[in-house]
Amino acid sequence: MTAIPPPTAAAGRTLFLAAAVIPVLLGAVACGSAASGPPSEPASSGLPLTAVTTAALPGDTSRLDYASIDPAAHRLFIAHLGAGQIVEVDTTTNQVVKVIDQIPGVHGVLVVPDRHRVFATATTSNQVITLDEDTGTVLSTAPTGDYPDGLAYDPTTRRVWVTNETGGTETVLDTDTGQVVATVDVGGDAGNVADDPAGRILVDVQSRDQVAVIDPPTFTASTCPAATTRTASPWTPTTGSGSSPATATPPCTPWTWTPTRPATRNRSAPTRTCWPARSRTSSWTRLRS
Repeated sequence: MTAIPPPTAAAGRTLFLAAAVIPVLLGAVACGSAASGPPSEPASSGLPLTAVTTAALPGDTSRLDYASIDPAAHRLFIAHLGAGQIVEVDTTTNQVVKVIDQIPGVHGVLVVPDRHRVFATATTSNQVITLDEDTGTVLSTAPTGDYPDGLAYDPTTRRVWVTNETGGTETVLDTDTGQVVATVDVGGDAGNVADDPAGRILVDVQSRDQVAVIDPPTFTASTCPAATTRTASPWTPTTGSGSSPATATPPCTPWTWTPTRPATRNRSAPTRTCWPARSRTSSWTRLRS
């Protein structure tokens, strides 16, 4: 860790904190939902964000990446990718309290309050680093696949999932030992990863326009395409469920898809559309650098 120099007008970064209530993807993927098309776009007037405060950050003006907050401890952890550092901010005083060095090419940072741990992806060295949340001390370092990026925490299994973007895999980390317990192939370049409250891990397979749905206990993955249209229905609704082919939800398994606009939705239409299910309200904290 390094001493924190006073920020200058030329070299400092400014952090803007704001709050909003917006729709977010919660992770359940619903195929053939009742909606007739993709979720509506946000209003053209922009998001309802309100500036709360600004906090000057140390270091140069190279790129910042992920950020993660511990609301109870009032600590915000920011990945300063260009400097290979994690910056820790006290959100009650808006002051930088710690700078953690030697996290080469840090992209992802994730604080897990119930484990008192901070996890960070050292992308340059293809590693995931476990830090003590209170002291910033490095507790362990573990290898990942190629180009580790985002992270997600599964509270049920107490494991951290690390996306290896160009490696096309997920590295699964035990939060107690900081060591790798599994590697899951998602079949293409992996984008971000998220924990689904329904008990699954969701990964954006960006090179294939798919979402990988992983069962955490077994490490098995299936895929659902993003919003596209299929020309046949290889699934059958559950008998006696009262669902029709226009509204029932098939399992997430690979299908052959035709990238054309969907037909008008009705029970006799030969095409069906698969869209991610969205929640209607959720609050989050937005960061702008």
